[in-house]
Amino acid sequence: MSLFVERRRPMFSAELTARVTLAWTMIAALLLVTNLPGILAHDTPAAGESVRLIAALRPLLGSSVATSAALILAPLILLFACLMLIGRIAGRIMGDEVALLACLAFAFCVPVIEHFRPMQIDHYGGQIACVLLAMNGLMARSARVGGWLVGSALALGLSFSIEGLPLAVAVLGVLAGRWLGNRAERQWLVSSLQALAASTAVLLLLGGGAPDVIAACNAISLMHLAMFAWGAAVVTVCSALGPQPRLIVSTGFTLVVGGALAIVSQMAPQCLANGPDSALPIWQQPIPTVVQMVLPPAIAIWAATKMAGRASSWLRGWWLQYAVLLSAAFVISIFDSRAGAVAGALAAIPLGWQVREWLRRVRRVRRPAKRALGYGSVVFALVPAAPAFLLATAMTG
Repeated sequence: MSLFVERRRPMFSAELTARVTLAWTMIAALLLVTNLPGILAHDTPAAGESVRLIAALRPLLGSSVATSAALILAPLILLFACLMLIGRIAGRIMGDEVALLACLAFAFCVPVIEHFRPMQIDHYGGQIACVLLAMNGLMARSARVGGWLVGSALALGLSFSIEGLPLAVAVLGVLAGRWLGNRAERQWLVSSLQALAASTAVLLLLGGGAPDVIAACNAISLMHLAMFAWGAAVVTVCSALGPQPRLIVSTGFTLVVGGALAIVSQMAPQCLANGPDSALPIWQQPIPTVVQMVLPPAIAIWAATKMAGRASSWLRGWWLQYAVLLSAAFVISIFDSRAGAVAGALAAIPLGWQVREWLRRVRRVRRPAKRALGYGSVVFALVPAAPAFLLATAMTG
């Protein structure tokens, strides 16, 4: 008998919303207290992500107060959105208790929570939210609706930063695998690429970048739009031809990849030779940072694989695909440590389930010493860099 069964719940239950709100309140209060000196100093310039919020608050609060309020509220509002997206996935599959633990695992991940501190707004928070939105889209019952949600979320994330392109390719690769595994699942990839192309075009027009930015490597451009449009056109034609042998479908995927590479080689050949600007591999990071970036995703990949083995029906495939995407994010973070925040965010959901399993075992332990050791191990799994940070502080102190 499988441990996990079909139990997808309503989109946001009242209990789930209450639990997530409670977790957010505690986390937000802690962030406000720990960042109080920076808040009082008012010396952090407004980032692009908060400009619209500043404009909305300016008539009510005035220019100076609106800027400060936006720099405080914007990351906390984005944090709440991320927690709700995490809670929705965990809650619908594993229940509200795991949803709360997953939210806490998200907050305890240092590479993640650093991007949601008040007065420290950057594009990584938006990227994380878009990735989580895409993961929610992968859970949709309708392939067409879910595919458009996935593609639109990926396009929005790429508009924040092109650094998300490797993971976007991984998501599309998972959807291609769905098609190859089941011909009835082909609409996922078709709708996702259609939405990716259409949303990218809209975002370029809204941003005013379409006429000027032709082939930029480090920002979304017409080159990327051409790649996405080509891919959408090819898979749409393949899907319209009806069910085809896997060899024909694989040939179509090869055409997508080959055409995309040809577009890049013609419009911006330098993008094929150069990696991301200022990419810092994980082995050049301090040891505490490396431990924090490696251990939680590694535990989460193991947990997701274990859950896939215990699940049945669509959940088995879901967890396998989740493990693949988490592994892809983890590998990307090894070569570009800036991607460690996305890997940490994706790790929160399976890590929340694993923490619940560990806590259940610890509660059954009778000996106080072993129980204390068990709780300490759980804390170490959530915040593995804590001992290293304490040691470093003691040595420098």
